[in-house]
Amino acid sequence: ARWDRELGEALRATAEVLTPGGVAVWMLGDGQVAGRRVPADRQLHALSGAAGARILASASQLRADYTGGPERREHLIAFCRR
Repeated sequence: ARWDRELGEALRATAEVLTPGGVAVWMLGDGQVAGRRVPADRQLHALSGAAGARILASASQLRADYTGGPERREHLIAFCRR
């Protein structure tokens, strides 16, 4: 819940400073919270509406997990103000 709240606040703050027609692009990797993998692209989609943002596009690529676990995905996510 804390991670969702903090990420949602960052998303909201970014959306608020965008001008009409403006687009922001974040690079964000999948997270690990309490031993559970959190897909970053799905998480941002879930949080975007309440944060006043609209996801426009995303692209993902596998990356090695620095902890030695299964590969994670890294995402480029473009969004605008809702």
